[in-house]
Amino acid sequence: IRDTIDGDNNYTELSKEDIDNLINNFTKLREELNV
Repeated sequence: IRDTIDGDNNYTELSKEDIDNLINNFTKLREELNV
């Protein structure tokens, strides 16, 4: 996750790797809960 300052706007930009990691984590959670 990269924190980017653009002029007066502060925003956090999600990289593709961050999104892939989130998807993988949710998938693992669902598999663990699917007992």
